[in-house]
Amino acid sequence: MPEHLYRWDNWTTRSRIDNRLHRFSLTAPRELNPDERHLNAIISHWVSTDGTSWEPWGAALSPGKEGAPDEQAVWSGSAVDLPTGLALFYTGVSRGPQSRQTICVAFSGNGRDFIKHPTPILEPCPDGYDITDTDGVIMSWRDPHVFNLPADNSWHMLFGAKHTGDTPRGTIGHAVAEDDTLLRWNLRPPLDLPSNYTQMECPSILLSGKQIFLVCSSKDHLVPDEKQAGLATRVFSAKDIDGPWKAAGPDGSDLLLDWRAHCYALAFLPADPSNNSAALAGFSTRNAERPYSWSPPLAVHREGDRLILDNP
Repeated sequence: MPEHLYRWDNWTTRSRIDNRLHRFSLTAPRELNPDERHLNAIISHWVSTDGTSWEPWGAALSPGKEGAPDEQAVWSGSAVDLPTGLALFYTGVSRGPQSRQTICVAFSGNGRDFIKHPTPILEPCPDGYDITDTDGVIMSWRDPHVFNLPADNSWHMLFGAKHTGDTPRGTIGHAVAEDDTLLRWNLRPPLDLPSNYTQMECPSILLSGKQIFLVCSSKDHLVPDEKQAGLATRVFSAKDIDGPWKAAGPDGSDLLLDWRAHCYALAFLPADPSNNSAALAGFSTRNAERPYSWSPPLAVHREGDRLILDNP
């Protein structure tokens, strides 16, 4: 793995083009201060036949030209394997004091060379969402996770967002595709989760049996100390995307992994929906031995409507 790069948020899919795993990750040069990496991020690309050895394929996406929705940086998202190739959903970040976030997509017919759709596919909207940035809770419209529900062949997008209401808080947003082009999306209300935090980001979905499992990363405070910030991985489950959602951690709470693991932005690796087992991968945080590098896979299994760590 390249030691000269920060590697943090990452996500993986298997492509029918070459039957290989394709892993995408936010990266930035390590000569930067760690806090500068976000506004200098690109999306880099690796491939693997076994999920252990990864061949670097360089940059999948870089910031766009001046005036583009991603002129400042490209942030995390998800990749979907389609009959026509790969679709790479990502967050476009523009320049300016608020670093405006929009949800964008790029397509590749060969699994390697991506062409950006010229306009965002989902822009910040106040219908059921707070898109302000003035109350101490960071405005969020990012980290799109796109997946298909086989029961009705519908396409869904979950993303980190901010809930409207008297108390500013993070939430997980929801949109549904109008068709299989995945270019037109209808915004839905945020997921009605049993608990919310100052920030909720990097959602990832696992379909297992009749259960839908959602993991996301959370912070309670906008501070660098991981313990004080409540840095954690949360898990919820439901039988239907519209809920009801319930906490699905090993002890019945929503906690899957807390700050002591020094691991963040966990996302599910490709898994067979008929299998009770799965794995998650994320990145090591600032207090880890090797900060901002990929974390080892974390094995989990399903017990009813709960997700259990194989090695807690």
